[in-house]
Amino acid sequence: MSEQLKILTEFYNNNKDNKLILSKEEIKQKMKKWLSTSEYSHYKNEYDKYYDEIIFGLDDGLCFTGKGVGFRENKFTFSEINYSIDIIRVHPVFEYSIKDGSVKLSLLSNLKKREELLINIKTKLLDPIKKIEVERAEYDERQRIIAEQDKEDKRLIHLSHSKSQLINELDKDRNGTIDIIEGDDFNLLIKKHQRKIIELERNDKIQYTKQFIKLSNFINNRKEDIQDLYTSIYKIQDHNSLNEYIKIIKNTIHSYEVLLVNSISMVCFLLEDDLFNFYTIYEKLDKLNIFNSHAETQLLNKLSNIEDKLDAVIYSIDAMNNSIVMELGMLSMDIENSTDILSTHLKEIESSIDINTVVTGIKLFQRI
Repeated sequence: MSEQLKILTEFYNNNKDNKLILSKEEIKQKMKKWLSTSEYSHYKNEYDKYYDEIIFGLDDGLCFTGKGVGFRENKFTFSEINYSIDIIRVHPVFEYSIKDGSVKLSLLSNLKKREELLINIKTKLLDPIKKIEVERAEYDERQRIIAEQDKEDKRLIHLSHSKSQLINELDKDRNGTIDIIEGDDFNLLIKKHQRKIIELERNDKIQYTKQFIKLSNFINNRKEDIQDLYTSIYKIQDHNSLNEYIKIIKNTIHSYEVLLVNSISMVCFLLEDDLFNFYTIYEKLDKLNIFNSHAETQLLNKLSNIEDKLDAVIYSIDAMNNSIVMELGMLSMDIENSTDILSTHLKEIESSIDINTVVTGIKLFQRI
C-alpha cells in the first residue's frame, strides 16, 4: 500500500463516524436509489466510470480516490487542485470550490460541521499527501540529477578515451607534435643538393630554388594546419563533433602525404634530369596557386581573420584538402615506379620516411 493510500485510509477510519462522510459501499447504495436528491444518484453514470477508484466520499458528491478527487464527471489529481479545497463562505450558505472555481458547491445544511470537516481534510489529509508528493518530487529530481550526472560522467569518460586513442594514433611518442609532420625532409633534400640545383638554375635559366622555397612554405603551412587540428582535439565536447573531426584530420594528413610525396618526387625528378615528370607535377601544383605569393597571402589572411571560429577554420582546411587531392589526384605510375630512386635520395638525408609504406598508405586511403 502506498503512503498516499495509507493516509486516505487512515483519514477515513478516523472520521467514518462523521455523518458527512460516506464509505464506498454507502456511495454505491446512493447510486442505486431512484428519485433521490443525492449527487451520486443524479450522476450515477459519471461516478460509475471511476467508482472502483473511490476510497470514500462526502455527502455532497465530492469523493476521494487514490490519486485525487472526483465530482460528477470531473476528476482531478491532488496536485491539480494544489492540495487544497477553497472555502468561499460559510454563512448564510456554505460554499466551496475545487481547482480555481472550476467546480463550485453550495450547501444549506450543517454549515459549521462542513467547515470543520474541510479544515480537517486540509490539515489531516491534503497537507500530509502534499508533503509526501513534494518529498517524492524532490527525491525524483535528485535521482534525475544523479542519473544525468552519471550519464554525463560516462559520456566524458568515453569521449576522453576516444580522444586518447586518436592522440596515441597520431602522436605515438607523445611529444605534442603529430608524428607525420615532425620531419623536414623536403628542405633537407633541397639543401643536400643545393649546389646541383643552383647549377641547373644557371644552365636552364629557371629559378628552381625560389619555386622550391614557395613550395616549402606551403608544406609548412599544411603542417601548421595539421598541428592546429591536433591541438584543437582537446576543445571538442561531444562524440559527433569528434567523429567529424577525425575524418577531417585524416583527410588533412592524407592530402599532406599526397603533397609531400609529389613535392619530394618533383625534386628527385629534377635531380635525375627527368624534366617531363618534373613539369607534370609542377603544373599540378601551380594550379593550386602554390607558386603565386599573392594567392598564398590571401589564403593565410583568410584563415587568420577567422580567429577563434573553429568550425570555419576546420572547413577552410578541409576545402584545401579537397583542392590538393583533386589537383594532384591519384599518384602517377611514374612516382610509383620511381620509389627506389626516391628511397635512395631520402636515405641520403637520413629520412625516417619509408616511401613504399607511404605510397601504399595513400593508395589504400584513396580506395576508401
